[in-house]
Amino acid sequence: MPRTLLISEAMQKGRARGVDWLRTPALTAAYLSRGRWLPAPHLTLIAEEIAKMRDGPVFLIVTMPPRHGKACAVDTPVPTPSGWSEIGKLKPGDSVFAGNGTVTTVIAVSDVWKDRCSYRVKNDTGSQVIVDEAHEWPVRLDRKRPDVFLRHDTYWLHDRQLRMREFRAPMLEAPDGLQLPETILPIPPYTLGVWLGDGCSASGYFTAVGNDQDWIRTRIEAEGYITRNHSDLKNTGVLGLQATLRSAGLLRRKHIPPGYLRAGKAQRLALLHGLIDTDGSVSGDGQVEFCNTNRLLVQQVRELLASLGVKASLIEGRATLNGKDCGPKYRVLFYFDEAASLPRKRERCQPGRRRNHYLTIEPAGLQDTVCIQVSHPSHTFLVGEAMLPTCNSELISHYTPVWFLKNWPFKRVILSSYQIGFASEWGGKAKATLIENEADLGLTLSTDTKAKARWNIRGYGGGMVSTGIGGSLTGRGGDLIIIDDPIRSQMEALSPTYRERAKEWYRATLRTRLQPGGSIIILQTRWHEDDLVE
Repeated sequence: MPRTLLISEAMQKGRARGVDWLRTPALTAAYLSRGRWLPAPHLTLIAEEIAKMRDGPVFLIVTMPPRHGKACAVDTPVPTPSGWSEIGKLKPGDSVFAGNGTVTTVIAVSDVWKDRCSYRVKNDTGSQVIVDEAHEWPVRLDRKRPDVFLRHDTYWLHDRQLRMREFRAPMLEAPDGLQLPETILPIPPYTLGVWLGDGCSASGYFTAVGNDQDWIRTRIEAEGYITRNHSDLKNTGVLGLQATLRSAGLLRRKHIPPGYLRAGKAQRLALLHGLIDTDGSVSGDGQVEFCNTNRLLVQQVRELLASLGVKASLIEGRATLNGKDCGPKYRVLFYFDEAASLPRKRERCQPGRRRNHYLTIEPAGLQDTVCIQVSHPSHTFLVGEAMLPTCNSELISHYTPVWFLKNWPFKRVILSSYQIGFASEWGGKAKATLIENEADLGLTLSTDTKAKARWNIRGYGGGMVSTGIGGSLTGRGGDLIIIDDPIRSQMEALSPTYRERAKEWYRATLRTRLQPGGSIIILQTRWHEDDLVE
C-alpha cells in the first residue's frame, strides 16, 4: 500500500517535533548540494520517507493544497503587467511576474486560510510583506561564505533572530527587474522624465542651465520634439508638449502614468534618466537622490526603480526655504550605475553597494492568508512594494533524483508532469546540480547527453528521463518514477477527460516502465476526489 503524506499535516508534525536540522539524519538538500539549501521542518518527514528507498521499494504519495505554506496576507500587493493587485484578488488566468521578472500566469488560487500564524518580513529600506510562518527565503547567513545561500522558513529565521546575541540580518539576493516589451507611449519617456523632474507644472517647458541644458535639449530633440529658447534663458520650451500633457491628464498634476511603469526596460530607463538628469543629485560616493514635495511622484519613482531591480529607500523630511518650514519633502536614495545620462552625473553613479536586501522578522499575529500557483517552472512570483521573489520547495523533483543517482548511479529516474516543458525544467535543474557537484558526488555526465529531458551518468549507465503526461517512453524503464502535478489546474481537474487521460497513461504506459523493486513518488494537489491517487 502506498504511504500517503498530506503536507498540511506534515507541517504541523514537523513543527511540533522541533526539528534540529543539524542533528537530523534525514535526506536533506544541504547534503545534496553542498549545504546550499536547508528545507523547512515539515520536509523532514518527507525526506525520511524518501530515504527509506535504502531499505527497499517506496510508494509515496505527497498531496497538498496549491502553494501550501507559501501563503501571504490577503492584502499583499502583487505587481502585474497592468499595475498592482492584491494577492487575495487574483484569479486563475491573471498575469503576474515570475521571480526572474518574466510574465507568468496564475493557474490556481487557494481558499482564504483563516487565522494563520504569520510574520512581518521587512527589508532594510522599510518595505515589508506579511507571510505565513512556513514561507521560505533563499538567504545568506554567513558573510565569510558569500556564495552560499540556504533556504529557511520564516519561523526558523525569526527564532534565529531571537537567539543571536549579535544579530546579523539574513541577506536576500536582489531580484531581477521586470522583463516587458516596449510599448507605445503618448510622450517619449526621457522627455516626460525631464518635465516631471524640473518642468513647469502648468506648461510645457523645463528648467536647466549651461551644459546641462544643451545635453537635455539634444536628448529631447532625439525623441522627435523641437525645442526653443524661452524669454527666461534658464527655461526651454518644448513645442507641442503642453497639449499632450493636457490630454494625458498631467498638467498641474504631476505623476507617472501607469503605462510608463510597465513599459519596456529601455523606456523605463529613459524615464529615470530624465528624472535624475534634471531633479536628481549624485554624491561623491555614488549615491543617487531624487527629492520632491510630491509624495505620489516620489513613491512612483521608487516603484520605477524596483521595476528595474534597484533597491531604494524613501525618507520623509521637512522642506525649508530661508529658514521657513514649507511642508514635507520626500527623498528616494539608491545606488545604480545607470541612473543618469547627463555626463557629470553619470560619471559619479556607482553600482549598488548594498543592492541585496537584508531582512528582519517580527510576529504579525494571526492573519488571513492566501496563496497562488503560477505556470512558471520556477514556481516563484514577485510580491510586495520591493518586488521580492517568493520561494517554493524543490526537495522531491529537483534534489531527490540527484540523491538517488548518487546512491545508485546504475539506475534510472523517470520524471513526468502535466507538460513536457515543466518536466524538462526539473530534469535540467537536477542535471545542473549534478554537474556543479561532480567532485563531491563522484559522478560525471556522459558527453553525448546534452538535453535537459534526457541525460546519462558516465561509466554507470544510469540517468534521468523527463516527459509530459501522454508522452512516449522508449528505452530502459525506471527504478524511480516521480510524478509531479499530473493535472495542471483545478479547471483541468474538473474535466473527466483530463483526469482519465492521466490515469490511463499511468496505467498503460508509465506504470509498465517501473523496474522490479522500483519506487514511485507522486506529488500533486488534490483538485478532485476522482484523480490519479484515488
